[in-house]
Amino acid sequence: MARVFGYEDVGNHATMLVDAVRMRAFSEAIRRSVRPDDVVVDVGAGSGVLALLCAKAGARRVFAVERGSMALLIESAARQNGVADVVRVIRGDARTVPFDEPPTLIVSEMIGSFAIDEDYLGLLGAVRARCAPGCRTLPASVEIELALAAIPELEEEVATVRGGLGVRLDDLATAFQSRVALTWVDADCLVSPATPATRVAVGDRPPRAIGGAVVARRAARANAIVGWFNSELVPGVTLTSNPAQAMTHWAHLVFPLEPTLDV
Repeated sequence: MARVFGYEDVGNHATMLVDAVRMRAFSEAIRRSVRPDDVVVDVGAGSGVLALLCAKAGARRVFAVERGSMALLIESAARQNGVADVVRVIRGDARTVPFDEPPTLIVSEMIGSFAIDEDYLGLLGAVRARCAPGCRTLPASVEIELALAAIPELEEEVATVRGGLGVRLDDLATAFQSRVALTWVDADCLVSPATPATRVAVGDRPPRAIGGAVVARRAARANAIVGWFNSELVPGVTLTSNPAQAMTHWAHLVFPLEPTLDV
């Protein structure tokens, strides 16, 4: 049975397709990287837009691998765009689906809000092990950055749960502050510069832990650590969810601090 929500929902794909920052970066990266003799595999093809862009950029062959029902829409889109003879849709798990010739370029946009979540790196590493020697990846690398933040809304929400409803809910408030949240954080809330926490080449093993030293740039009561990603798609083309840059559909990860930290 298909899921009602999740990546079976075309609304999620529409959100990604109208993310101008995302699409502009991937379109430019594909234009720069696809070669006429390339056999491309689009891992987690979704709507198929990246597979279609690779075909239009001149790839000799494109495998669009999608395990969900969106695969059916990719087939019709390939016909509508005149590349049905180039794009082959494969429905299944990219770790195990057969390729009748080894790919030379992996393209994938399964980047989560924290980049290394959803086993993204492990998945692409498993695919690359079955590709041609010297197979390139797009994105080439991902990096996590962290910063201290003072988020007024978080402070207000914790205060409300802790005692602002006419009853004390201290244990619930503590549990509330232990929960990682996904939301969009305004750059004005950051009280430290961005600190690189880890950088990983796509296809390498994901890190077991991340961290870094941050230095506050102004006095504040920090109540969270905020995380986001930068990704080098190809040399000269980057994609980021940095709060100080243009907004994307990717939210930021908020790790509430308990106790808060005067800096």
